Amino acid sequence: MRTADSAKVVIQTSHQSQCPRLVLFLQDTALRACTPKLAQEAVELGPRSNKAGPCLVLLKGVSATQAEFFAWYSTSYLRRYCPRVYWLGSCGSSATDKEELLHSICTAGSPGGSIRLQCCPRSLEKWLAAHLPEPFKLDPKGFQYVLNVVANEGTLLWNLHEADGTYRRTTLLTESPQKCVSSAVHKLEEALHVVGHHVGSNQRAIDLGAAPGGWSLYLAKHVAMVIAVDPADLSPQLSLPNVHHLQCKSEVAGDAIETLLEGEKADLLVADMNQHPDTTVQAMKPLLPFVKAGGTIIMTMKFYGLGRDRSAPESRVLEAFGCSVEPESG
Repeated sequence: MRTADSAKVVIQTSHQSQCPRLVLFLQDTALRACTPKLAQEAVELGPRSNKAGPCLVLLKGVSATQAEFFAWYSTSYLRRYCPRVYWLGSCGSSATDKEELLHSICTAGSPGGSIRLQCCPRSLEKWLAAHLPEPFKLDPKGFQYVLNVVANEGTLLWNLHEADGTYRRTTLLTESPQKCVSSAVHKLEEALHVVGHHVGSNQRAIDLGAAPGGWSLYLAKHVAMVIAVDPADLSPQLSLPNVHHLQCKSEVAGDAIETLLEGEKADLLVADMNQHPDTTVQAMKPLLPFVKAGGTIIMTMKFYGLGRDRSAPESRVLEAFGCSVEPESG
């Protein structure tokens, strides 16, 4: 149940197509169970199509404090896809146009410290910078307060708050690997986060379609053994003692995998192949016997055409896998 002091937060994604994924993730029952203060509801904002729109998702009923929310966000995969977060708080204000917005801000008064403007669209930042009177001190770097403004279908939502814990994407992304074999590694990080699989140093993983090796390199830093299956060459960065490259197709890799596992089973089977999902499933099926009961299987599904409803191909993939595989929520 939403409390009286619950907050609203707007997250801005890099592309409109990421918004429905974000909504599905935030509505996942498993996520809500482990982070009950996160949000009671998540909705896309503004007029939109499959490819175009304001790239905004509104979180309602956030009972976490600002510090708690940004502490969670700083460890979430979302930080890689969402350039801005607008904290509107529990008592945010609204205006119908820029002049009313300016009047409301001036009426509320200067907080007495330097302010960072964070507006969507960004053109509002330039307009406010030109119109805010002298008592308001603006500084995009050394700021003590943040003025958030979000335009949504004829309404300007705004909130002025202290900067403690404010999400700054540029600082968070400095922790990213500087020499990734491929940016595709972020897809794996996202998938592991969503399904709740925590890779550990005692685990074994099979990476199908591994070349050039982005996923294998990521896994090699976290697990005991990675078996990379791909006829193509891997990056020289994959010359690691715990990475075993089987330069063949999955249909003939069974004997070698069995030898490497030494009677054990893999905890994780992943596949990021540039193939239609039906083809990827057929390539994965010979490897299923090497995954332990309760293990995790992750595959990317490359679709063609537009549209958000992928229920038909998803059902076809699960049917092709058979009863040995159960889908995760989210």
